[in-house]
Amino acid sequence: MVTSTGIPSTTATTSAHPYHEKQSSFNQLCLVHSVNMIMGRPVVSKKNLDNVCESLQQHAMCDNSLKNWWNDMNNPHKSLLGLGNYDANVAVVVLDEHGYESNFFDTRKPIEELILIIQRQIENDTLQGLLLNAKGSSWWPGSRHWHVCKQHQIADGTNNAESFSGWFLLDSKLDGPKRINDLRSCLRSHVDQNNHIIVVTKKMKR
Repeated sequence: MVTSTGIPSTTATTSAHPYHEKQSSFNQLCLVHSVNMIMGRPVVSKKNLDNVCESLQQHAMCDNSLKNWWNDMNNPHKSLLGLGNYDANVAVVVLDEHGYESNFFDTRKPIEELILIIQRQIENDTLQGLLLNAKGSSWWPGSRHWHVCKQHQIADGTNNAESFSGWFLLDSKLDGPKRINDLRSCLRSHVDQNNHIIVVTKKMKR
């Protein structure tokens, strides 16, 4: 089935709403929630992502003897206070650990190329969702906000058990999933703002 945007639908399991998590106002754990929303269930926690941050930092320093309390606090892959605000390196590693590939879209390219990439991945039944990183509205300087665009099969409101596919914004700052009426316009705003756009796909079995 092809949607009104020209993007074919997925064959995802039908349910009333896509999985959504709400974040606390006092932390910056949007990547934790976004990774879980990409995977459609609660899989990772703050501890998991903090462990990834530590591993990335140790690998960069190549010397575990340099590990101390200051380096723990001053990890470049998360906020100074340890409240979250994880960077894209953490997203790539944690998704890889759970069987997904992270494909960064070059926002210097036209939006049509992104739409073609999405179409191709849907046709191959490998698309898991889009992980987006935009400038945050938090009080913390330099903060950015992770959220998700994901296609989801929803009931058509009749008695014949058919369904159709819709795109949803899954943002942990919102109370629940929000229907996206125009995916192209939504993505164009991210391209124009030079935000991170990561096309998350299932790893192909070899």
